[in-house]
Amino acid sequence: MSHEIYDFAVYNRSFCCDLPAARQRRKVLNLYRRMLDTGDAPGVQMKWHCIFDQEKEYVAEAAQRGYFSLCSTNTPNLTIHGDVGDPEMVHHQPLLPKEKYVAEKGKTYVCLYNSDGDATWAVNSLQLGNWMAEERGKFKFGWDFLPLSVKLMTAQMQYFHETKTENDCFWGSVIRDRLYLLLPLA
Repeated sequence: MSHEIYDFAVYNRSFCCDLPAARQRRKVLNLYRRMLDTGDAPGVQMKWHCIFDQEKEYVAEAAQRGYFSLCSTNTPNLTIHGDVGDPEMVHHQPLLPKEKYVAEKGKTYVCLYNSDGDATWAVNSLQLGNWMAEERGKFKFGWDFLPLSVKLMTAQMQYFHETKTENDCFWGSVIRDRLYLLLPLA
């Protein structure tokens, strides 16, 4: 587990381990699977994969047992972030109904967005600093946020909503199929 989330793990009395999900280490993999099987799914496993496996192995093992993976590396102070701001605040984003977005034949459409939707560090770093770019807001652009960020990083998400422009469009990784933003190329 990365040291940045120790406070969050201790505060929430979380079970912590760092076991590889690599098939080359079958005994440890079987232990990891048994541990996941005894948990109360659905749930979340926080951190990221260890040095002995790959992202796809780590995420797949958890997903098969009803857990999603949350990359929380490089995200210090989650305990504090979750207690600052109003987690019940509703953030609205005006979108036209799906029927209003109709693609015309012969045109090419592009969706521009910044994404690392399963990572708390993306919110914590203001989308790798891209949110602070001078060009932001001057053209239509999508920003991907983990929906759980509203609870884990309440004040930061509030900041994004308070500073967004009409050209900034927010969407969550779990609802990518509901993005109806089409931008025709000139």
